[in-house]
Amino acid sequence: MSASQSQGGGWETGLCDPGEGADCPRSCFIGCDQFGRTRHRLVQLDRHQDPLDLSKYKGCNSSCWDYFFLCIAGLYIGSGIYTGKQTKRIRKTYNIKGNYCDDVAKGIFCQPCSLIRNDLEIRQREKVDNNNIELAAGLRPPMPLGEENYRPIYAMPTTEGYQREPYMTTANIPIHQGREAHSHPDGDESGGQGSHTVPLYPTAEEIREHERR
Repeated sequence: MSASQSQGGGWETGLCDPGEGADCPRSCFIGCDQFGRTRHRLVQLDRHQDPLDLSKYKGCNSSCWDYFFLCIAGLYIGSGIYTGKQTKRIRKTYNIKGNYCDDVAKGIFCQPCSLIRNDLEIRQREKVDNNNIELAAGLRPPMPLGEENYRPIYAMPTTEGYQREPYMTTANIPIHQGREAHSHPDGDESGGQGSHTVPLYPTAEEIREHERR
């Protein structure tokens, strides 16, 4: 469910909103096509796909024909009820306040306006939702103070598999295989007498001397 679907409240578009582009003439003269477009957007939402994408929309689909025959056979009342059902579905999708009787009444007596508002409501809400997602994706993580050239590790590009960063590189310092320790008068723990060899890592002074080379 998208962020806009979890919102409630009223409609974001008015019933008398003329819409955008060809919304008004399409709803007045080719209402079946406007209804089909809105139906396609609702199906896209159910499939968790982009409802703003009409690349797969076909003008003469089953929803368009259903609307057309209901408009002809029902003397404009049948298609008005069909539009009211679509309005109810949009209200349920976006948790918009209202009731089914009001949806049907506006679908019958203000059918072109209802068709425009239904489609425009989806477009407006999903456009805002997509803009919020793009804005969140473009945000940078907090930058440490004094680190103007800071880039998070996961954002560092790699072109040839794993590459060591400078701060991850270990100096090639020779390690002494062993150093003779002082002999203990009582011998070592194993019972032996005299001196023994203990493996040791290079000292800090030896590391600094190696770096100066």
